[in-house]
Amino acid sequence: MMIFSAGFFIFAYNQRFKADAVICLFLRALEIDYVLVVLFCVFFRPKIITVYYNGICRRPEDFAMYALLIFALFVWKIYGLIDNDASYLQWIGYGMGAASALYFVLRSGGVVAKIALILVAITYLYGCVYIWVKKRVSFRYRWKQILTAIVFSFLCVVVIHISVKYLPDILQTTVVFEDEQLVSVLPEDELQLYQQMFPITLENVTSKDTINVMGSWKNYARMMGLYGNATQIYRNREPVQAYNGYLDLMYHYGIFAVIPFVLYQIYGFCISLKKCRRFFGKKNPYIFVLCVNIIFTVFCVFGNASVNFGNIAVWCYFLFNGVYFKE
Repeated sequence: MMIFSAGFFIFAYNQRFKADAVICLFLRALEIDYVLVVLFCVFFRPKIITVYYNGICRRPEDFAMYALLIFALFVWKIYGLIDNDASYLQWIGYGMGAASALYFVLRSGGVVAKIALILVAITYLYGCVYIWVKKRVSFRYRWKQILTAIVFSFLCVVVIHISVKYLPDILQTTVVFEDEQLVSVLPEDELQLYQQMFPITLENVTSKDTINVMGSWKNYARMMGLYGNATQIYRNREPVQAYNGYLDLMYHYGIFAVIPFVLYQIYGFCISLKKCRRFFGKKNPYIFVLCVNIIFTVFCVFGNASVNFGNIAVWCYFLFNGVYFKE
């Protein structure tokens, strides 16, 4: 990891005057990496009945944030094809990527992921309307490509759904992470009935009703101070998470530690909106950076995105907004 990080930052420093090119190369690496993620999910991570899907992560919330990042990436790629000549292969490839990422977002569950998904969809819809109205782009010559992409995307999702559900059990290649959090969509009473019916499958599964988000907020807000705390908060002898990035920062690092973090987020939003008004196209990834800001902020309000440095979506957030400082 140290060698990889050093090599990446040396490359980024040498290309500091070509920020857009660095972002595009990074996004191409994400596309290749996503193919490996899908293969890992197909062969090693089964979908447990009535349980949110964790994918490559220990928690469904983390995987939902990653899947949203990939969904925004492929939709941005499709967005760039609207006013450019593109082949059927490009439409099909990007369509399959967006559809599979959307499938993983919905399988990961949770209201937070759905809110971020709606906001990202609205952002891209505005961009599509802009191209349609301002640039007078006609979809009459692209309906065959769009229809073909939709058909192949649907077939791709069907194959992934069936494979994720049955293939790891058939091959006996199921992988379980250490300290993995399995959250069920069922209430506590219904979950107990399912655990009696499927005692092995639903072992160590927690109901979503037992995760009291507002209770966690109250605990962290009540115990935060000016200088921060290094201790873990427990409720009923169990460690609890803040489920709010700002509260987590204020508790661990002090109340005033959240000020530069919020200012950094405001700066990222403002400059992304400013860039989006000037550039609309595939070679200018500012609308995608705006979606990354939206995803990260939503998961900061109702999750622990601010402290989850193992998630690639967090790296993308700081990398893309950090590029703006070179100006």
